[in-house]
Amino acid sequence: MSGDEVHGDKVLGDKVYGDKINITTLPSDQAKILAGIALSQTVSMVFVDIMRMLYVASAENAYQANITRYSEFLSMAEQHFSDFRQRLNRYYIVIDDHLNTQINLIENSFSWIIQRLKSTPNSPSRNNGIISILWGTL
Repeated sequence: MSGDEVHGDKVLGDKVYGDKINITTLPSDQAKILAGIALSQTVSMVFVDIMRMLYVASAENAYQANITRYSEFLSMAEQHFSDFRQRLNRYYIVIDDHLNTQINLIENSFSWIIQRLKSTPNSPSRNNGIISILWGTL
């Protein structure tokens, strides 16, 4: 698959695009919509992964129930973050400057947060610094 194709049926306006879409052949407004949808999906996945790890790292009941799966949660977060970066590179050509600025802020914040969450916590504790950065990003 080339860097500007998307798999899956996508509906843009009244047209259904089949299994592969070459984003550079779409009208500009449709390409931006498709890029926004794809990036929103991966940003949402990373956000959920980060919140899951924060919950395990900071809440006693979540810590007790899920600490053995923390490395699995981290692996998922890293994979989803990698997917986000790949999509960002793929759709960079159709993203306007304003959206690009916002996405770069999110990318940098997510990268920093995931780095900080790499160490498996020994006990639940507040992560106020991470939480404030996360909320400041969104």
